[in-house]
Amino acid sequence: MLRSLLRRAVPAIVLALGATAAAAGCEGGPSLLDRLDATARAELAARGAAQPFGQGLLWSATRGEAQAVVVGTMHLFDDRHLPLSEALRPAIEAADLLLLEATPEERRALERAIVEEPARVLITEGPTLPDLLGDDWTAMSDALRERGMPPILAAKFRPWFLLVSLSLPACAMADAQAGREGLDGLLTDAALAAGTPMAALEPWDTVFRLMEDTPEAEQIDALRAALADPGLNEEATVAMMDGYFAGRTGEILEMSRLAAEFLPEDEREGALAGAEAIEEDLLLARNRAWVPVIEEAAAANPRLVVAAGAGHLPGEEGLLQLLADRGWTVTPLDAADCCARVWDAP
Repeated sequence: MLRSLLRRAVPAIVLALGATAAAAGCEGGPSLLDRLDATARAELAARGAAQPFGQGLLWSATRGEAQAVVVGTMHLFDDRHLPLSEALRPAIEAADLLLLEATPEERRALERAIVEEPARVLITEGPTLPDLLGDDWTAMSDALRERGMPPILAAKFRPWFLLVSLSLPACAMADAQAGREGLDGLLTDAALAAGTPMAALEPWDTVFRLMEDTPEAEQIDALRAALADPGLNEEATVAMMDGYFAGRTGEILEMSRLAAEFLPEDEREGALAGAEAIEEDLLLARNRAWVPVIEEAAAANPRLVVAAGAGHLPGEEGLLQLLADRGWTVTPLDAADCCARVWDAP
């Protein structure tokens, strides 16, 4: 039965492993920004705008003969992705290579690992989650039922695996389970239709291993923080998605810290520390690892499209600044007129 549950949950969990925000089912709901007064909103906007490359989803990066189109994505479905995906279609069709966080091949490898090696995601000996969470298991069970996940089965999930499952807001579950994907998926479909080769920015198990390596005590603390304010995750999701479609990518780096400020005092310090760890491990360290991958790909494929989560682009250690530091000229592109002629014919 556990294997059956994993098979049903895999599409949503694979998406959640790469997700920074959620989906159309969350559009129009309460936003985390609704909790801020005008002064706090202005301060958030200023911090986001002050980040290098903190405004914009679409960029050109050139060095020598290589010209890359770099696009910031969100991994889960939203109708608002469609205009940008269509604008990028000519670039995808003309590209020598599309670089993504994960191609279909990497996604299949992750799905196989979850289903065929259940000990990586399930507790096979020792205390299970009801023991580890104690009195908080009742609230956790309610959250699981809201997502259609039987608590009696999820009780054997490793804490990080359950945390990943919960990171996908309930309002996004239907889209994820139906296989409706975000901008990454739309660009993948365009590449498949055009016959454009694809490659991954990193091995399929990169994020998987980061989660596995997190100390169990920190995983449990994060689960408790997720229960402290059940609506906070969905409100943060709405705020991030609205900011994303307005091109305010710099605010994405601020959102986890902002959300932590609204947790109860006894959860706040741990959540802030967790946000810093996530930023380093899931964003900055991966950015540093991706730069040589991009440069190697560009050397062999001068017409390159790079699609990476929008949270990876801005900041002093963001992907765009790291490229600029290595001699790439990075400039914004306008989706309305760039992509049909981004590479002029020789």
